[in-house]
Amino acid sequence: MLSVLYVWRATNKKWGGHRDKNNGAGKDFDRVYHKNQKYKSGCSDDPKKLGGKLVALEKQKPYPDNYQKIVAQVDRENEEGYLPPLETKIENLESFDTVFIGFPTWDMQLPPPMKTFLTENDLSGKTVIPFNTNAGYGVGQGFNQLEKLCPDSKILKGFSVEGGYEKRGILLAIKGKREEQVSGQVDAWLKEIGVL
Repeated sequence: MLSVLYVWRATNKKWGGHRDKNNGAGKDFDRVYHKNQKYKSGCSDDPKKLGGKLVALEKQKPYPDNYQKIVAQVDRENEEGYLPPLETKIENLESFDTVFIGFPTWDMQLPPPMKTFLTENDLSGKTVIPFNTNAGYGVGQGFNQLEKLCPDSKILKGFSVEGGYEKRGILLAIKGKREEQVSGQVDAWLKEIGVL
C-alpha cells in the first residue's frame, strides 16, 4: 500500500495557518494547492485517489507580517545558514513511502523552514517529489538543494510554476483561465512522472 505525505512551506499561525498575509507567492501556492486540490488530494481531482496526509510546516517563531521584513529576515537566515526551529513534528514519518515537498522560491532557494525539515528528517529510501511556485524568477537552487538534502532518496522530476509576476507587481496570478492552465500542467507533470 502506498503511503503519501505532503509537506509544504512554512505558515504563520497568526495569519490563519495556510495564508501568507503579505506574500503573494504564498497565496498563489495555496491557490494551486487547495483550490485545484491537485497536491492536497494526491495530485488528482479525486481526493481519495492516493490518499495521504497533508502537513504545513510551522515555525516556532513566525515570520513578521511585513513582506519586506520577511525578505530581509530570510536573506539573513540564508547568509548565516540559520535553520529556524519548527513547531511542526511529524509522527511516524518512517511509515510514508512517498513524500511530496512543496515550496515557494524564497531568495532563489528553498525556504529556510523547508531546509530545517529536510535536515532534521531522514527521507532515505523514500520517493521524494518536489513542486514549487515562484514569482517569476524560477525555482532557483531549490530543486538542487533538495537533492543535496535528500541524498539517499529517489527524487522524481519536480514541477515549478510562476504563481505571480513580481517584476510586474502581480503577486497573485493563478486564477481564472490561468488556474485552468496550471491545473492542466500539473496533471501532465503527474502523468509524466507516473503518479497519475
